[in-house]
This record gives sequence, C-alpha cells and structure tokens, in this order.
Amino acid sequence: ERERLDSHSQGCRSFPGPLTHQEHVSMQAAQLSLLLLSMLCLASTVTAFSVDTSEQPGSHPPLSPADGRRAITNPPAMIWRMDSRAKTYTVEMCQGPEFDRDVIRVDGIDLPFYNHSAALAAGTWHWRHYVVTEDGERSDPSPMRRFVIDSESTPFPVPSTKDILASMPGHPRIYVTPDTLDEFRARHLGPAKQAWEDIKRSADAIVEMSLPNLRLLPMPERKPKGRGRVFYKRGRQVFVPKGYTVRSANGDANRAMVLGLAYLLTGDRRYGDAARQRLLFVSGVRIDLHQKDRASHDSVVYCFEYGLKRIAIAYDYIHPLLSEAERRTVLDAIEYHGEAAYGWCRHKLKLHLNYQNSHGQQCMHALLTTTLAVVSELPAAREWADYLIRQYVNRVAWGANDGGYTEGQTYSHKVSFILDGLCALRTATGLDVFQKPRWRNTGDFWLYCMSLNYWWNHWGDCYSLLMPMYGNGSDAVITNFLAAMTGNRYVKWWSDAVVADPSRFPFAY
Repeated sequence: ERERLDSHSQGCRSFPGPLTHQEHVSMQAAQLSLLLLSMLCLASTVTAFSVDTSEQPGSHPPLSPADGRRAITNPPAMIWRMDSRAKTYTVEMCQGPEFDRDVIRVDGIDLPFYNHSAALAAGTWHWRHYVVTEDGERSDPSPMRRFVIDSESTPFPVPSTKDILASMPGHPRIYVTPDTLDEFRARHLGPAKQAWEDIKRSADAIVEMSLPNLRLLPMPERKPKGRGRVFYKRGRQVFVPKGYTVRSANGDANRAMVLGLAYLLTGDRRYGDAARQRLLFVSGVRIDLHQKDRASHDSVVYCFEYGLKRIAIAYDYIHPLLSEAERRTVLDAIEYHGEAAYGWCRHKLKLHLNYQNSHGQQCMHALLTTTLAVVSELPAAREWADYLIRQYVNRVAWGANDGGYTEGQTYSHKVSFILDGLCALRTATGLDVFQKPRWRNTGDFWLYCMSLNYWWNHWGDCYSLLMPMYGNGSDAVITNFLAAMTGNRYVKWWSDAVVADPSRFPFAY
C-alpha cells in the first residue's frame, strides 16, 4: 500500500504536494495490517513449551500407574511430575496411541494427580498430560505412558468431590450411618461386648466428673509469647484460662467423644446430656489465638489435631441433641482449628507433594475424619474435603502393595490413625480404600515381619525401651481391625496373642 501511494504521489501530475490526511490514515492502517500479519505468521511457527520430564523428587509420591503394567485399580490412580509453571493440568486417555478418536480429556486439574470417575474398558490404555500456565498457555503433551486394565484390576471409580459431598448420609456418619445404626448398636451384645464394657466403664466415670472450674484471666495487653498456648472464648470475649493446658483440652475432647459414643450406642440421655455439656465446654478452647502464623508450625496444629477430631466425632454422635446455636458454637471451634490444620498441611508443608512428612501426615489423618464429620454444615470444610479425599483415594504414605509399612514399626500407631481416617471415609462417602492391596496385605506384614511379645531394637523414637516385655499396643488394635476387615484368621490369631491392651475408642468397638 505504501508503494502504491508513493508511486501515485510521484507519477500523478495533479498531485505534486505532500500526502493528504486521508492518505496518511490509509497508509498507517496498511502498516498496522502488515504488523498483525507478521505477528500471526510468527506465532504459527513458535512451538509450545515442553513439560518438565526431570526425575521425580524423592520426597514426592512415585509416578503412577507403573508404565506398561497392569493397573491395580480400574481406573488407576494417576500421578505425574509436578511442573512449577502449572496453574492447572489436562489429562488425556485413549486406547489408541495416536489419540485420534474416543479420547477422554479432563481439564482444570489443580494438583499433579487425578482419580477418574468411571471404570475403563479392558485393554491397553495410553495417557499423557499437559501443563496450562497462569496466562492460559498450554504445553506440548508429556511423553506417553501406558497401563493395562484387566479382570484383576479392582474397580475403583472416584466421583467428583461435589458429587461425593452431595450423596453423603446425615448424622451419624463417622464409622456408622443412619442405615447401619441398629446393627452397630447390636454389636455391644455380641462381638463388641468387651469393647462396650470398656466404653461403659469410662463413660460412667466421666458422667460423675464435674466440668473444670476455669479461672479465666483477662487477655493481657502484651500478648504472651510462645506456641501451644490455650485461650478460652466465652461469647465474644477471650480469656487466658490459668492452669488449663493443651493436654487438658485434649482430655476433655476425648471425654466428650466417649460420652457421645455411649449415647449413640444406648440412647441414654444421661450420657447424651453429659456429652453435650462437655462438648460445649471444650468448644471454647482456642489454641494460639495470639499467633498470626498459627497455621505454619507443628507445635500449633500438631498438638491438638486429635482433640479436634474427637470434638468432631462427638458433634456427629450427639447432633440431634444440639440446638442450632450450640451447633454453631462447636462448628466455630472446629473451623478455627481446622483452618489452621488445613493451611499447615496444604500451603506450608505441601503434603500433596511432600507426602512422607511424618508430623504433617499424622495431622492430615485426623483432619480427614474431622472434615467428614462437619462438611455438610461447615462451608469452609468443603475445600478441606476436596483436598483430602482426592489424596486418600489416590495414595497413602509409608507403604506399598505388599502391605509393608516403611516408617518404622514402632510408629505403627500412625497406621491406626490412617485406618481411623479410611474407616470414616468409607462410612461417610462409600469410598472403600480397604479394597486396595495396600491394605488387604497389611495384616500379613504384621504376621510375618513384626516380632511377637519380645523387645526389639529399631530406628526412631524407642518406645519399646519403655515396655521391654511386650510389643506396641497399637499392634493389637491394627491387626484386630485388619483381620475383621479381611477375614484373615491367622492375623486374628496374631492379634489375640499380642500382650497389649487393644482398647481404643471408638476404634476398638
């Protein structure tokens, strides 16, 4: 266009002067068109970026499923390499390696793992993923991987979190549901008779106990230093309860849960009213209200995660006895502490990547049960549930499909914490992770690999040095439960032979 205009200005005798305004505008428009055309041509020749294909960090969960192998579950739990540029990921699955037809494509995955919502047809499947950046730029596909679905792949589709939460039962839902409550109660006359006697003995003693008479001091102008500090909220006022510690709060939370369980099993209002009073009392506790970074340190979260879990279980069990205002009181306490636990697990520790962080995992096991108990009434817990459920159905740390446990045998109490959470997950959502070989084989690991009733040396915290004549008490709880889950009579024998107290509420029941 510029050449045409220049030729016109030079060759036309009727136009000896400079270009008119209209001709200037026309020339500028032509230049802009050329520029845009050049940019489009350049963009068409630039390839998208490649995904990160470096080796998976040792602290991250291993890539899954194993390339070219039979998938353990159908569909398999997928794990790929985290990419620091990713805002979201896209996963594609196809039975043809060309991905040219019948492609299953899932967009908007926010974490580097995925659980598909429908079982897949038998045969060989090919899959790959893409990285999508904050600016919406999409990468080239990752290298293709394969897995095989056959009759031995355990069906395990995982609905979306939204669908899971929409289909949850009412209260109770932790270890028992309204549909199984009658059967659950009847166990106290049969296979759970001894456990019920233990529960009743404890509950009867707690009923006779008075609530703590707190000496509430005003909040000092200069807030105290240090972590693990207890504050007490009464109405809108916050106090410092003199002499009342985190240990005190954990104890009262446990008493509320035991009373709640006794009420659930009997319907006896003597237990129910005492549980209600104890639950409302302990719901006034706030750990580290003075710390702005309370969600970034284990001495804040790790000290009360099981007290919080027991508060949530008690809430679940005596829900009908609480008024709306009383429920709000309990939920406020759970939201305060649960928010800190969730922030610590997801944002500080990034447990979806650093999944073998010991203290963080232990906190997360408890938070799973806490979340499931209250998620239908506590909007904040929906985000917690989405983060937690997806991980537990995808993988669990410290073990493998042979049933082994790799954190050290004396830390087996953490296995019982995992089983607590998975049992709550099953009753609250119907997702039965016990179907996976990881848990079907765990009882055999105890039977074959754990020393029975004598002292042993090992790495880590040497609890067994304090009990030289017998094994870890959690061994009895874990193996008794797993034997019941799998019908393994040999593991049941091993459990009965452990010289240890197997009672732990409500797990033993």
